[in-house]
Amino acid sequence: MILVKYLFISRWRAVPFGLALLMAVFAGGGCGSKDLAADSTAALGEVMGKQTAELLGGHGTVVLLVSEAGNEKSEGLAKTIAAFEQALGKSVNVSAVENLQLRTLPGLPPFSPQKFSEVLQKYATADALVSFVMLPVLTTEEVRQLPAPRPKVVLMAGVPSKTLFVQQVVYLAVLPKPGSDSDAKPRTAQAWFDSRYQLITPETATALAY
Repeated sequence: MILVKYLFISRWRAVPFGLALLMAVFAGGGCGSKDLAADSTAALGEVMGKQTAELLGGHGTVVLLVSEAGNEKSEGLAKTIAAFEQALGKSVNVSAVENLQLRTLPGLPPFSPQKFSEVLQKYATADALVSFVMLPVLTTEEVRQLPAPRPKVVLMAGVPSKTLFVQQVVYLAVLPKPGSDSDAKPRTAQAWFDSRYQLITPETATALAY
């Protein structure tokens, strides 16, 4: 498995931008139960892995978009991504891991629209691009100029744009659920996910603010 090998030869570190969603989960201790410690760090990856496999009809190739920055190692993030890969099943494979160098200047997005377009072009033959960093803000013209064909984007960090769903760029995204009960102690990964997150699809993206 390409990702498992990658995890053990790389140093996963805390990322100040696109991984904020995931890092908040790990910093908060997950479900707050020692018996569910594994689920609290991997449930997000497991559920989204299954959702991605379903999006692809149970077969295809996936590219992971990640970033390494800062000085702290994120073991929780590594477990989340490993759980994601395992949940994809036997017929959906991670074919590559694209490791971005993020910009850290105040007021700038973590990476540019041009770089996003280049990544989509580089992996045009992949079926899905799963991003663990938040995407840059794209103008209508920049969205129009994105390469086609391109992989379906699954967004694991940051707030997605309604336009990216309408223009068939992003197909799945995950957001924290308002008013989620952090004291709940779910017994399954799906229950843990449902208590804290909402899955955004093209059908539900109309509720997004922009």
